[in-house]
Amino acid sequence: MDTKNGVPLFKENNYELWKGRMEVYLLAQGYEVCDTVQNGFTPTADEQGKKNLVNDAKAKNIIISVLT
Repeated sequence: MDTKNGVPLFKENNYELWKGRMEVYLLAQGYEVCDTVQNGFTPTADEQGKKNLVNDAKAKNIIISVLT
């Protein structure tokens, strides 16, 4: 599997393998990042809401960077 800076690249014929590796990669970035991808979040104005926005941005950046 090809990688970009250690992140598994997605190609249309390797979805199941990519999905598993992405989950592990996102968990390595922090449980909260992976949880945001799996469960989403509701933006709020408090400190936790700010953390959720940061985690969401991290997850989106990772996912967008590996699509080919």
